[in-house]
Amino acid sequence: MNPEKFEYEPLENVFRGMEIHPQDADSAELKRTLVERGLNPDETVSAVKGLVADYVKSKRMSWKDAAIKKQSEMMEATQRLISWLTRPEAEIEAAFAKLQNGANLAFRNLSNLTIQEKARILDDAEVLAEAARQKSDNGENP
Repeated sequence: MNPEKFEYEPLENVFRGMEIHPQDADSAELKRTLVERGLNPDETVSAVKGLVADYVKSKRMSWKDAAIKKQSEMMEATQRLISWLTRPEAEIEAAFAKLQNGANLAFRNLSNLTIQEKARILDDAEVLAEAARQKSDNGENP
């Protein structure tokens, strides 16, 4: 057990008792002894199970906090950018050609993409680049 002061001293006593007393003790006898001391073991077990379940749930659901943070970062990055859909076609084509040379795009027929599809790909690429810049500025690994 950790030598630091335990946050829940009564629960610490339970753990210490489990270390000291044999695990093969008769549960009926143990329950009778606890009831004689004025304790309600069933209520205590139920409360401990509730605490453990709440803790497990909070850890299991913690990924949502990270996801909400990432979503917020992406929305913030998106709001600051000017959509490629508003730019001239020649500018979109030039930027898309530059992106195509610098990245592996997962399309079989890039020549079949419409100008709107290319503009949306450029928008997405800018959002991702902006999010990476924000992470870098915050000292996080992009």
